[in-house]
Order: sequence, then structure tokens, then C-alpha cells
Amino acid sequence: MRKGRIKERASFNDAAVTGRLDFYPFVDADLPAEQHLRVGVSGYYGGTDNSNGGGDNGVDNTFSMCSADFEYDVSRFRFRGVAAYGKNSDADDLQDAFDRDTGEEVFGWYLEGGVSVMPDSWKSGKLAEADIIPFIRYEEYDTQHEVPDNVDKDDANDRTEVAIGVNVPLTAQFVVKADYQFMDDESSASRKNSFNLGMGWVFQ
Repeated sequence: MRKGRIKERASFNDAAVTGRLDFYPFVDADLPAEQHLRVGVSGYYGGTDNSNGGGDNGVDNTFSMCSADFEYDVSRFRFRGVAAYGKNSDADDLQDAFDRDTGEEVFGWYLEGGVSVMPDSWKSGKLAEADIIPFIRYEEYDTQHEVPDNVDKDDANDRTEVAIGVNVPLTAQFVVKADYQFMDDESSASRKNSFNLGMGWVFQ
């Protein structure tokens, strides 16, 4: 929804509701190997009839999204996946009002596999919670999965990416990441590949 997002001060004219459920089917299970599985589902439903700082923008549209994701660890192997689908109820009215080529439907998914390669003998002292996890991820997403009649679909928004990288969690709350992305789309133009460095953390 990059071209349809609000970039100004939030408004409460058209409110939204969101929710999430996580399931842990392997809790207390007697399994032959150390395993962890989490399966999650989430949803969002809200109106987009908001203007800068309050009031409405004159377009009665709602955006809804649902997603499902999982994390599965078995021994030293790590698997992750997500699928998400979103829909604008009145994308044609958004186009008439703002001319931003916003899609009627968006869809995307990815699968990722990694393996822990840090020897247990290194995990002591300040590195007790650390790990080194090389991974590969494949993803497809299309922000114009479906478009209204008054929008010309841009094949450059139908994208495929393959990332090869490594995650280095130094603690349970802090991780350093590096990856190289091979990027492609359904248009005739070529996309530049990308090298990325980043970090992530959780406040508790």
C-alpha cells in the first residue's frame, strides 16, 4: 500500500480494528528432536476516509487485510513463511480522487530457510545467547494484484526477490543482518540487485 498510505498526521475520523492469534501446537509435546512451531493469523479492517489532523478526505473506502505466518525450528534448522492478502473496497474512487494507481487487491508471500552454524563451544560469557544463521529467502508480491477499471496495471509492481544472507543474533533482543537480494519483476525493464546491512532489536 505504499502509494495509498497516509503520510500526514493521524486522524480518527475513520477508525480501524486489528487482531492476531498465535498457536503453539508443540508445547508440552513429546517429540523425537528439539522442535518449536508457531503458527499465527492476523487481520486488519479499517476505513481510509481520513484527512490530515482529522476530518475526512471525501472517499468512502475501507481496506482489509489478512495474513498467516509460521516459524518452525527443528534441531539447528530454521524455517519461516508468510502469506498476506489485502483489498480496497473502492479503489476506483481512490483513483478518481488521488490518481495514485492504488491497486484493488495486493498479495504477497515468502518462504525462508536457515541453519544455525555457530558451535556450542563458542556460546559462553557475552556470547551465551549468540548465533550465526545463514539463510535463503524466496518471495513474491504484487501491490497491483488486481486493479480497478480506471487504473492501468504496472507489471513492475509484480515482483520476485531471492535473498541470500546471514542473521547474527548477539542476544535474544538484538540481531545484526546482512543479505544480497536478486530482484526481478514482470516488466521488460531490469531491476538492480541490492546489498543490505541492518540491525533489529526488541525492547522489553
